[in-house]
Formats: sequence, C-alpha cells, structure tokens
Amino acid sequence: MTVSKAEPREAVRAVNQRMQDGSPSGHVWKKLDRVVCRAEMLHALALRCPIGHVMLEHGDGKSLSCAADALRLHPVRRLKLTLACGRSMLDGIFTPELAGTLTRLTLCMVYGDTDARTENDDAAAPLQWDDLLRTTVSALQPLCNVTHIRVVVHCKVYRYPSPWSRGTNTSEDFMDSIRGPALDFDGAATALACALLSVQYVFLTTSGCFLYHEPEERGPWRMYERWDASRAWRVLNDEPGTGAAADGVQDRDGAPSTGAGRLVELHSDVADTIVRKEELVLSDADERLLFPTDDR
Repeated sequence: MTVSKAEPREAVRAVNQRMQDGSPSGHVWKKLDRVVCRAEMLHALALRCPIGHVMLEHGDGKSLSCAADALRLHPVRRLKLTLACGRSMLDGIFTPELAGTLTRLTLCMVYGDTDARTENDDAAAPLQWDDLLRTTVSALQPLCNVTHIRVVVHCKVYRYPSPWSRGTNTSEDFMDSIRGPALDFDGAATALACALLSVQYVFLTTSGCFLYHEPEERGPWRMYERWDASRAWRVLNDEPGTGAAADGVQDRDGAPSTGAGRLVELHSDVADTIVRKEELVLSDADERLLFPTDDR
C-alpha cells in the first residue's frame, strides 16, 4: 500500500489535537505572540491557542492551502506570507473568518525565471507586472479590515549561456522590463488602496538579481546585478483638518487619488519605522533569500 506524504502529517495533526484537547490547562499554550514556520507545519501543529502573528515561510499555492484551515479556525490579526508567484498562489487562503480579523498583511512574492522563453520574450515581459497586480488585487479584495499592507516582489533571473557563444538567451529588453524600477509603483499603490477600502498605509518593495553561469565552469551561479527599490504611502481622507504633513508624509502636487482617499508618499525613514512598529517585517529566511550577502 502506498502512503502519501499527507498521511503522516495528518497523523501528527491528530495527535496534536488530542493532546491539546485532553491535557490539563497548565500543559498547553495559553497564547503565542508569533509563530514562524512553513504552511505544512502550521497545519500539523493544529494550534488551538490565540496567535498574535503568523509568518509562513516560502511555499507555493498548494502548500499554503495546508494553512488555510488553521487560519480559518484560528484567524490572526497579523500575517506574513512568502510564496512563489503563480495565478493560483492565493486561492483559498483569505477565508471570510480570516478577513474578519486580519489588519496587518505582509505579502512576499518570489518570481523565479526558470522556464524557457521564446525569442519574443521582450514583448511578453511587461505583461508580467500587470498580470501579477491583477491576480494580487483580486485575491486581496475580501480583506475588509486590513489597515497596513506591505507587498514585496522578488525576482531571480538566470541568464543561461547560449550553446554557440558566450552570450545569453535573455534579451536586454526583457531584463529592463523586469527590473524593480520598471514597476509602476504609483499605479500599484492606487490599485491596492482602491481594492482595500480600509487600508491606511501601503508599502511596496521590489528586489531581485540576475545570475549567470559560464558553461566551462563547474560551480554555483554567480550574481552580477541586484536591485532593491521601496516606496510607501499613507492614504489620507480628503476631509477638513486632515494634516498632509503629519507623520513625515510628503505632500506633493499630483498625489494619486483613490476611492478611499488620497495617497501621500512617506519619507523612507518614516516608512521603515512604521514597518518595524506594525510588525510588517520579513523573516530571517526571507532576508537571506531577498538580500543575500554572498553569491548564491
């Protein structure tokens, strides 16, 4: 008989549930401030106590579905998700129960360029940002109580050597389109603010790197370019007495306007302070992935 990988995990989950149901109150957690783990582990733990902040490590849409039940039964106020980019990456994760409590969301999406591309990749590449934004906004719309949202997009692009030369099969146009500054930051922030009418702060970061490998060398891929661009906004209601210069915002002519209010950009140091204060932080594993210090 073939035993699936899910069966041992379900057995562990059942044991954890029995232990929490049958143990004296002194032998179970009363509450947890923060849980950092993969989605499969959160499912297997079957935690019954309140959790202040759940940080789910890198996974895909299939693995995140393991955490959907746990977050539905015990929704949290603060959530960090790190996942691989894909059309179904957020399917089923934002249940009505979770939407009712979630106020702070950090969403880190990782794009790995490992698929073969056609010669027309420079024409197709600009659509990736649009598709990603549409997918993200559509998935986030049920979140009616989120006041702080941070979206991080990380791209890791491999330049494969051509078999007939020392060149690569990645066009410069493709590379230009995928770099962080190519993202329409203002447009993305406006789309998020329009979709999330409760949102007060929007934080956007794009980071990434290009890697190459010489065909005659036997060794790891080498990084030869990296980028990291961040911007942040406060959503201000256009009402009398609203101070546009409060909290370090930069009130500029032509600031984007949304259905929920007006987007006013934050100074970078103010944005960093809010990210730390509101726990919109990345995990240590995220930091190593997104901001490596050595060639990887």
